[in-house]
Amino acid sequence: MMFRLAIKSLLSRRFSAAVCVAMIALSTLALLTVDTVYRGTQSAFSRGVQGIDLMVGAPTGDINLLLFSAFHVGAPSRELSFSTFKHWQNNPAVKRAVPLMLGDSHKGFRVIGTNQQLFDHLRATNGNNIFAQGAPFTHVFEVTLGREVARKLGYRLGDQLILSHGMGSHSFQQHDARTFTVTGILAATGTPIDKTLQVSLDGIEAIHWPEQKIANLPTQLPIGENPQLTPKSLAAFYLTLENKVRTFQLQRAINQYPKEPTQAVLPGVAVTQLWGMLDWIEIALLTLGGLASLIATIGVSGTLLTHLEQRMKEFQLLRTLGARQRFIFTLLGIETTSLVALGALIGCVGTIVLERVLLTVAQNRWGLYWALDIDWLFISTGIATLAVIAGIIFSGLSALRLRKLSL
Repeated sequence: MMFRLAIKSLLSRRFSAAVCVAMIALSTLALLTVDTVYRGTQSAFSRGVQGIDLMVGAPTGDINLLLFSAFHVGAPSRELSFSTFKHWQNNPAVKRAVPLMLGDSHKGFRVIGTNQQLFDHLRATNGNNIFAQGAPFTHVFEVTLGREVARKLGYRLGDQLILSHGMGSHSFQQHDARTFTVTGILAATGTPIDKTLQVSLDGIEAIHWPEQKIANLPTQLPIGENPQLTPKSLAAFYLTLENKVRTFQLQRAINQYPKEPTQAVLPGVAVTQLWGMLDWIEIALLTLGGLASLIATIGVSGTLLTHLEQRMKEFQLLRTLGARQRFIFTLLGIETTSLVALGALIGCVGTIVLERVLLTVAQNRWGLYWALDIDWLFISTGIATLAVIAGIIFSGLSALRLRKLSL
């Protein structure tokens, strides 16, 4: 009976009740969105280095090596010799070595010079069906595309394209002596690879030759048949080991390599260091979310307390009908609990919808992905606890206010 009476009371004041619910929903949305964005970005960065035991490059700092090699942000300060890559590729502890040549682009998307080991790495981390269409490159002047590159530029299998020097959106130097044929389009991986083009190491080396020299190369030249196309240097390379136990041992050996200064980075540690530097962003966002919630709480409390004076006739009628003060205070507590619970629930649903939208935007614009992991037990417990506490607090405040109004 009391709950039914509380619902009818809220419906009779539906506009002010709706305003209170909206304020609570927005404050809940603000708080949860901060956690969603921060947690989601962390997950996306971790996914980007999945399956990589060591990242190797010239000494440049852990975070810089992580950013330019795994997330294609920035550029290396210097390169490693190709002989260094071959040395560690042939190490018995290494299961897979993925070379990276950087420095070229196509219409704002980065071009990666690599080998077939990249596709083996993608199969190991994303399953066997890594191509939405086509197959990996097998000839020098062939290219495969990340999913977002193909979608945004509208390329299909068999299309021809020209690579450009540099990594900006606009380039004044086109490698137009030879075009590259699209042989494959990768399935979406939710990692930065979706926003890149992949060609062979031989292909990257060939486009930097003089035009007269490139003209002598056959159009259908299998990879590895021309020794002159073997690159002299690389930007970096990934290593996946046969036995993870040997990771630290191999890292130390690479860092102490006598023939050339090299740096081996544990990608998980580098990601942790990166987020350690960005802790202030989380604190700032949580502070803003907390302020929004505080403002909403003050607004809702003010609205409810103001309505107490307007409802004095209603309370006096209930007293005339025999209702005790405890009944009225409990009624107010149920009303407040219902408003808070409904507002928090709407805020949680809005957060889930917003998270899906943010996920789509992050995948399309930055090649980032995170799993939509929702702890329903935590959310339901939090909503129930918050609603009950709010109901108790407001009942106490109402009791003090009504006593002053001589109910």
